[in-house]
Amino acid sequence: MSALWTRLAHPEDGHAGLVRSLTILPNNLWDIDSVLSDSVLVEERLPEEYQEYEPLDDDRSAVIGSVTGWEEQLNIALKRMKNLRQFRWFRDPPIVEGEGDLWSTLDALGIIRDLYILDLCRNPGLGPHIAKSSSFLSFRGLSSLDLRTDAYDLEFDTPDATALLEMLVNNCPDLECLRLHLVLYTHIDTASADTLLCHEGWPNLRILHLEGFNCTASTLSPFFASHASLEDICLPRMMPGRMWVEVTLPDGALPNLRKLECRSHTAAAMLKNPRALTKLQSLRGIDLHAEVNLQTYFGWDDEWWEEHEDDDPDDETTVVSPWKEQLLDGIRNHSSITSIRLETEDIDTTKSHLLELAVVAPQITHLAFPSVSYALEAVEEWLDTFSHFPHLDVWTSS
Repeated sequence: MSALWTRLAHPEDGHAGLVRSLTILPNNLWDIDSVLSDSVLVEERLPEEYQEYEPLDDDRSAVIGSVTGWEEQLNIALKRMKNLRQFRWFRDPPIVEGEGDLWSTLDALGIIRDLYILDLCRNPGLGPHIAKSSSFLSFRGLSSLDLRTDAYDLEFDTPDATALLEMLVNNCPDLECLRLHLVLYTHIDTASADTLLCHEGWPNLRILHLEGFNCTASTLSPFFASHASLEDICLPRMMPGRMWVEVTLPDGALPNLRKLECRSHTAAAMLKNPRALTKLQSLRGIDLHAEVNLQTYFGWDDEWWEEHEDDDPDDETTVVSPWKEQLLDGIRNHSSITSIRLETEDIDTTKSHLLELAVVAPQITHLAFPSVSYALEAVEEWLDTFSHFPHLDVWTSS
């Protein structure tokens, strides 16, 4: 792709000024397919004359030299893209850092509004993580940030994303869409989102998707009460985790919320007030189990707990669900809900939960649940179950 950057960087070529959206893909699309294929178009649209695929050298210094040269050419071309609004980066983190690096150049343009970044370090040691880069953490004026990073995965202490959250709070007053996914493979701890939730100054925030974070109920409730523009929320299980009972929403809170994805305990708390979330249409991520193992709801890393299930036997005890009835009441009191996804995989349990759901939400038009094996002889039973939803148009199992 060096030939492309060389052309766009030439002072007599006017094409750089026409670029409004730029996506940088990795040499191997398989590097991102499993993460982004469902939500982002990753097909290359580069003209053939600019397609260059050079295999990486086994010599590490040669690799660094080649990638550094490529980045420097890209950087020169970026400086001429005076109408660039959206930038998406799906490669390994850039090698060049410091004054005049990629993020400094993009920020200096002063017109970048949307960043979509895959910050997964597949070749450790080549470049610093984007989420910890000082130039990236100085970025200003974003209206949308979609960041998936493992920058905090190898930290010895509890993951700390404070610098990233402070950048958003201090530098991005016009934020409309925020998706932050912390990839944490080695930690049983999550990062605190309280720095983010203490902020009340995003009047245009419509979408909030978080993963790998925890919070306190005392910050989550006021944040929702002060951000009436939110339309789509996705919360991890640790927000607010065991403090779910303390979440309280005042009358009229989240008046524009259409989509909510969270675990059952959080949904029960958020739906407790029938005069909040009055326009909610889609509820995803819940179950209606009568008995639950609390650790599977309050420990974010299922695989870790499966490997250490003997470490804390008290958390392995099954108890009567402390939120099921409240959740059913909340769904009953929000007749605007027409789409629900249940996280239940057992066939008989799924049917039982659907029948309970039909009692409190007969208005449902769309149902979804994880894939289950359908025996041909059970088709009539499924049809009978679905018949309890007189307005059902679609059901999906995926």
